[in-house]
Parts: sequence; structure tokens; C-alpha cells
Amino acid sequence: VRSCKGPGNCVGCCLGASAPGSCSGTVGAGLAALALLLLGGRHLGAYMSQWHHARGGWGQGRAYSGRRSTKKRGGNHVPERWKDYLPVGQRMPGTRFIAFKVPLKKSFEKHLAPEERFSPLDLFNKLQKQNEELGLIIDLTYTHRYYKPEDLPETIPYLKIYTTGHQVPDDDTIFKFKCAVNEFLKENKDNDKLIGVHCTHGLNRTGYLICRSLAPHPKITTSNK
Repeated sequence: VRSCKGPGNCVGCCLGASAPGSCSGTVGAGLAALALLLLGGRHLGAYMSQWHHARGGWGQGRAYSGRRSTKKRGGNHVPERWKDYLPVGQRMPGTRFIAFKVPLKKSFEKHLAPEERFSPLDLFNKLQKQNEELGLIIDLTYTHRYYKPEDLPETIPYLKIYTTGHQVPDDDTIFKFKCAVNEFLKENKDNDKLIGVHCTHGLNRTGYLICRSLAPHPKITTSNK
């Protein structure tokens, strides 16, 4: 993973931010529709900054962007409303994106019925059933308690962008997300691998940043017209 040197190196960077569906702003209806599309029709929930690289290269390491949370949270308690949402959505038509809620490591399983469990391994099994393959995971949660990058196959590039919940992602976060997406697309022109994006529920932060990365497309805007 390489950081972008400036807005000129990313398509459509630094557009004016609008609020997601749980906040005031003009994108509520659009994000709600996107979230419903991404996660198969479930209801929309109410709810970085240095650029650090692990071993470099899309297929060789793990990268992190943003600020670590200093709050001590939840241990192995399942995130609030996490059970209410489907684990994995469908590929967003005409894009390389697929959204999913955060997978939970094995220590969470004692709090979940077998049919409720969704681990990193389950993620890849579900994608295999859809005949889809991930080429990058972008993790937008603001904690490491749900799973570790080491729980993922080493062949899957992983990028952590610390993104605070319950508020609009700032320009720095949007810029880093767009740079990561543009770099991936540039280096994966010859395959059909997907960018998997998740926050806690795979909705608001996920939907908003996907919308912002698609905004330069002439038929996709973040305005509710």
C-alpha cells in the first residue's frame, strides 16, 4: 500500500462532506438506499492521522491509517445491533465493492448461537458461494477487538482506516479511502477481485465512504435530488 502524495493523484478527492443517514445533511436517502443495496435489504441502522505501512505492497503486508482508539471497550461483548444485519451483502453492480459487517473472532462465539456466528473464515466461505474473490479488505472500525489481521489469509491485503462512528468521516479519512481504492484499481486491472469494506454493521461509515469514492461517476452523486 502506498500513500498518495496529494489530491491530484486521486480521482475526485476532497469533495465537500455531507452527513450520513443518521446525521443532518443531504445524503440521507441516498445512503439509506445504498446501504439497503449493499446488505441485501435489511433496515438502515442509526448509526485517522498518520499513514503507517507494515511491510508494504498490496499482497505482502498489513497497513494502518489513522489514530488508535484510547478507549477500553467491550471485551468480547457482541456489538450492539450486530445481530440485526446480514453478514455479507452482494457486489454493488458496476463496481468492485462489496460490504459486510465486521467478522468476529472465535472468542465471541460463546455469546452467539451457531446460526448467528460470522467469523473471518465465514466471510470467505460466504464469498466463495457467491463466486466472488476479495483482493483487499478495508476495515473502518475504530478498534481492534473484533478480529486481528492475522485472522485473515496472508494473501489478502488489509488496510485499517480508523474511522470514528456516529459522525461524518473527515476529509483526511475520505482522502485515504479514495487513495487506497484508486491504487487497488490501478494494480488490479487484469482481474475481477473485489474491495471488501466494513465498519461495525457495514452500513453508515461503509456506505458513506463508498458513495464518496464513487461520486466522480456522472450518474452517482452524494446529493439527494
